[in-house]
Amino acid sequence: QDFRDRYLELTKRLMVLKLLDKPKTSYEISLAIHEESNRVFPLWQVISTLFVLEEAGTIHKKNQGGTTYYEITPQGKECLMLALEEFYSLQKGLDDVLNKGKKLA
Repeated sequence: QDFRDRYLELTKRLMVLKLLDKPKTSYEISLAIHEESNRVFPLWQVISTLFVLEEAGTIHKKNQGGTTYYEITPQGKECLMLALEEFYSLQKGLDDVLNKGKKLA
């Protein structure tokens, strides 16, 4: 359970950064993660993740008409690019070991 929780938290950060191609509310982010993953990931409350990313300088929030929107920063874009490269490399390595280079059916 501890591994699962940690994995979900780290992947949630990656997904939030990836989804911020334009400003979004916390609800829009949560709903997009849920729907775009074919409901594999639950409809999360992402406030704690947004706080962590904001503290790291990878996103910032702005208030517009009483609504809070989140945007990715230039630092966040760089972080996302590096994190995706590492994620896909690790995923390929894991796939190679578990499936001996064969894709899952």
